Amino acid sequence: MIIKTNALIPNSYNLEAQAEILILPETKEDFKDIFTRYQAHKIIVLGRGNNIILSQPYYDHEYVFVILRENFGNFIFTNEQVIVEAGADMKILSIEAQKRGLSGLEYFYGIPSSLGGAIYMNAGANEFETKQIVKTVTYFDKNTKEIHTLNNEDSKFSYRHSIFQDIDAIILEASLLLTPSSKEKIWNKMISIYRERDKKQPLDYPSAGSVFKRPQGFYVGKMIEDLGLKGYSIGGAKISEKHAGFIINYNKATGKDILQLINLIREKVHKHYGVWLETEQIII
Repeated sequence: MIIKTNALIPNSYNLEAQAEILILPETKEDFKDIFTRYQAHKIIVLGRGNNIILSQPYYDHEYVFVILRENFGNFIFTNEQVIVEAGADMKILSIEAQKRGLSGLEYFYGIPSSLGGAIYMNAGANEFETKQIVKTVTYFDKNTKEIHTLNNEDSKFSYRHSIFQDIDAIILEASLLLTPSSKEKIWNKMISIYRERDKKQPLDYPSAGSVFKRPQGFYVGKMIEDLGLKGYSIGGAKISEKHAGFIINYNKATGKDILQLINLIREKVHKHYGVWLETEQIII
């Protein structure tokens, strides 16, 4: 494993936040070492930082950031199954699957994600959820420092949720089961998903996707837009003028800017609609 000091923490908001201690594990065995050596610290495990808000500009030695990216992002295809490490870039994986005529990962061509984050949040959109392609998930138990594997059913997937949000565990890898299909058909679907995303979402500025979970019976973007909040900003953070369900970093935003904007939205939505919005993004 590689240990860095005062390193930038990867995040899709492009917030300039540093960690005094940042670790890049390279094998499953590294996790036992990390959780033994740093057991008195707050250990935070991240993939590509696509669904997080870093609330502080600097995290001192009280925290240890463990980053799973290229250092822990290998994958192996065997017929219709692929074994994927938690840090794998799902867009790259979707391209590799298309080359092999395997369907099931098209959604990830349009949405930035690592495998671990996709499983943890059961990421999805347009009738698709990650759980549909997961066969097994291998994880590290922080308490026992042992490695276990769960099948799909025992992973308890639901809307933007998995069992890994409820237990002290780190997703290490998963086996995904894909479906043979025409390469051309798969590619056309991938392009369609990407174009649809480009049409509706603010891809020209850093963001972390949809900020809030959708409450039953409502559309978050429409509620925010109808309240006249499109384009409203605090500091360098702004409610997107393209899609009100997104907050963008348009001018060197801080985590504090984003959180203040989130609180403003929640209060105004609650006052007008009687609904408390729940954040889909994870605040650190």
